[in-house]
Amino acid sequence: MKYVTRSDIGKLREINEDSWLADGRLFAVADGMGGHNAGEIASALALETFAAAFGPPPEETPGEAVADALVAAVGAANDAVHAAAARKRAYAGMGTTLTAAYIDGDELFLAQVGDSRAYLLRDGHLTQWTVDHTLVQEMIARGEIDEELARIHPLKHVITRALGTYPTVTADVSRWPGKPGDIILLCSDGLSAKLEPDVIRDIINNAANLDDAADNLVQAALDAGGEDNITLILIEPREPAGD
Repeated sequence: MKYVTRSDIGKLREINEDSWLADGRLFAVADGMGGHNAGEIASALALETFAAAFGPPPEETPGEAVADALVAAVGAANDAVHAAAARKRAYAGMGTTLTAAYIDGDELFLAQVGDSRAYLLRDGHLTQWTVDHTLVQEMIARGEIDEELARIHPLKHVITRALGTYPTVTADVSRWPGKPGDIILLCSDGLSAKLEPDVIRDIINNAANLDDAADNLVQAALDAGGEDNITLILIEPREPAGD
């Protein structure tokens, strides 16, 4: 397995409120939100708690058990952030997204809360694997706006589900079959909001390796404005057949 991580403060933010996790077969990106420093606290606490609660599963773990472990770990992370926000006035209302991937041999498990994303690059084609928990995504699902209008909608940053903002949270958990040569991208919206999917696809496809792809993605997001923190993880679970 190969993977690379990148996190950039961006051009306008005073601090980086994003956090990332790359621990063996468990990967995650969290984009914090809140008052002064609270977003940074929320994302870091969420990932620390998430990793500890998920733990190291046995090598041979039934898929249902992995999915259940992800749900439990997301719940533990939500509890930790929500409790921290209740204890300290400066942290009131803080929260964070969380998009996580667990690589289990030939399978990939995803857990999603918020609008950080997971993409799959397979055979040169890029697919968004997660669904944003945002107001505009709900409007798209109801047929009120289309994807093009959603990109410029004034409420496009309104998140409808996040860790820590309520006592409980529901994560979207899914399970996908892997294929040699797959590349998985986890990222905060500092990347996905600035780069169209075809741009992301071309940057990865044209890069010599994962390191170059990661550097080029960050630079492209900065060149496109780079107003927000930019965090990404690129993962290649198995090299293409014959390599």
